[in-house]
Amino acid sequence: MLEIVASSLLLCGASAVAAPAERPVQIDLPAGSLQQALEQLAELTQLQILYDPDLLRGHDTQGIHGKLTPANALAQLLAHTDITFEFTASDAVALRAKTRVAGTPIPSGIESLTQLRTITITAARNQELTYDSAPSVSSVKIDEPALVVPVASTSLPQQFLKDQKAIRLEDVVEFVSGTETVPDGESAYGFEIRGFPTYQYYLDGVRVSPDLHHDGFRDFANVDRIDILKGPASLLYGRTEPGGLINIVTKKPLEQPMVSLEQQVGSFDRKRTQLDAGGPLSPGGTLLYRFNAAWENSGSFRDIANNRRVFVAPVVTWKASDTTDVTTYLEYLNSRDPSDSGLPLVGDRVPSVPLSRSYEDGGEIHTTDLRVGIEAEHDFGGGWIAQAHLDARWLHAPQAPQIALASDGLVPIQCHVEVCPVARQLVAIPTARGYTYYASADATHDFSFWHMTHSVLANIEFFETGADSEWD
Repeated sequence: MLEIVASSLLLCGASAVAAPAERPVQIDLPAGSLQQALEQLAELTQLQILYDPDLLRGHDTQGIHGKLTPANALAQLLAHTDITFEFTASDAVALRAKTRVAGTPIPSGIESLTQLRTITITAARNQELTYDSAPSVSSVKIDEPALVVPVASTSLPQQFLKDQKAIRLEDVVEFVSGTETVPDGESAYGFEIRGFPTYQYYLDGVRVSPDLHHDGFRDFANVDRIDILKGPASLLYGRTEPGGLINIVTKKPLEQPMVSLEQQVGSFDRKRTQLDAGGPLSPGGTLLYRFNAAWENSGSFRDIANNRRVFVAPVVTWKASDTTDVTTYLEYLNSRDPSDSGLPLVGDRVPSVPLSRSYEDGGEIHTTDLRVGIEAEHDFGGGWIAQAHLDARWLHAPQAPQIALASDGLVPIQCHVEVCPVARQLVAIPTARGYTYYASADATHDFSFWHMTHSVLANIEFFETGADSEWD
């Protein structure tokens, strides 16, 4: 399958816009209740106007018209009253009674209003218990704040993945609204985003197709975060499902030395060792590296063979100059995953046997997955940045012969109180092979126009993938 995609994107952000209190707005407020006029003004200017309702009781306004700043509009509304105002923030204002000259009688009923009665609620959140919700969304291929990106997106950052001890993609995507996993065979999962199923995801912007290549679970040892874009994203990524896409962002080299060794132990004799190391390779920091590796051996509550895998992922970045970076990477996975179809059905019920029992034998899938690539970025100055990405992947997944349940499984009419024959058959599955070749070139330009900043992206991609199977 061959695919070439060319796309462009324009993003706008009001980075040079004035604060709400200083921005002129066309205001047309009719004569009438002062309180209603203030409510309409708050809606027009997006200000939070704080006041005691008793302060406004009995006050009317003649109305105001024209293009005014919120501060000028408030001054005109309150000009003939004994009420003044004070901005407590750029988008918040508090009303209070004017201070009276000594000896001036205070009208009955408003003595309590001569002091500003403002209740301020603050919350000192523990930053260690919060997650950074991706202030910039790299998966739209432009480094812009999520607030100005015209797509709905969610990012699962590194801290979240650590807290969840996630080792598979399906372990975490269901924490995102509108996203869930759907079965796709025995060694991989598909996903459903906003009701649209997809059996693909992206790895650093490169499409991965488990349903086509029969590859196993993506290891999370070198995953930095997961970006989920909701809604159509084909403008950026070519052919995608209209529900959205999942993009896995891998870890990059570090400027400061770091070494982390993690050991996980769990039920069913599960053991996993994970290494994460990074830092400079040269004294001047022109060469940086990151090395991630994982070894796992895990049993199951089922009577099947253990899962075993080895994963290594080295990455090296060369800072050729202050404006040019070149990154090369390699990933290698050697995984052995048992095949298990579960228990057969007797009619519409699971038989009365232990859940651990398996009626199958063999069928282990031995996956070897090799991925190499190179990325380069150059800043030409003046807001121009160019990027290039080359990626290649080869996958080999033979499956051992398997004694599996026959298609009919159990036939209820053959079952008796003490015995229920199980139909089984010998299954031999051909070896699956697959490859993916990817190339892309991006150019972005940032500029200012009409008091706003703009980002323009021009992109062209080449994508080719194929799969075949044969008997060994």
